[in-house]
Amino acid sequence: MAFLALFTAIPVANAAEVMRVTFVRHGQSYGNTSGLIDTSTPGPVLTPDGQQQAQDIVKVLGDNNYDAIYASTMVRTQLTAAPMSQYLGLPIQVLPGLQEIEAGDYEGTPERDAVSGYLVAPIKWVQGDLNARIPGSIDGNEFDARVDGALQTMYDNGDRNPVVFSHGGTIMFWTMMNVDNPDR
Repeated sequence: MAFLALFTAIPVANAAEVMRVTFVRHGQSYGNTSGLIDTSTPGPVLTPDGQQQAQDIVKVLGDNNYDAIYASTMVRTQLTAAPMSQYLGLPIQVLPGLQEIEAGDYEGTPERDAVSGYLVAPIKWVQGDLNARIPGSIDGNEFDARVDGALQTMYDNGDRNPVVFSHGGTIMFWTMMNVDNPDR
């Protein structure tokens, strides 16, 4: 399976309660199979394998007493969240801030070149240089604030155990930027 589940306890600023977030990477999309970077919104839909992955994640995580389901503005996360929504009887709440890291000038370039292009700035973010900018896109400060804002919205909505369908880069880089031990 190509999904990612990551359980994280998020202490929110000035919060009396802890929020436990389960991040799930979307299922395989046609963008993934193209070999090209595709961070456009709404983006490509799921492949048949991706649709099966969306069904399979319910079997793995469906009984975790989630109180909310969130997805990014990109259709592949919403389609991945749909079986969970049906299973739990909860609506999918689309939340800006959870979307893929915009590729800017690297949109449509080969994924195999990402480490020497698209991912140069996000790697610098993890190393502490939040001012590094993806050409034609965002810097680390903007990215971090965007995801933090989405998590704050969830908390403000009263959700303490949400499942969040997002993107591999968003989940990985935000987590590494916001934990004390990213190498563990």
